[in-house]
Amino acid sequence: MIRVDLSKSNKALSNIIADLCAPFGKVNSVNIYRSPTPYAVVQMDDRKKALIVARKLGKLGFDGAVLIPLKRK
Repeated sequence: MIRVDLSKSNKALSNIIADLCAPFGKVNSVNIYRSPTPYAVVQMDDRKKALIVARKLGKLGFDGAVLIPLKRK
């Protein structure tokens, strides 16, 4: 889970989340979803690094991607 200001644009949130995930490996993409609950799907360059991000920040890792719940800051 990551606490963020959900009033920011999807682009701004994507940049913040990519910066948080970057120390674990190369981030290929970040997609923001706001409904039904806010979350981000982060696609990493490497499956093993995606699993590390899932353990540290997310909830679920699958096929090189991570599902990260977003909470209001």
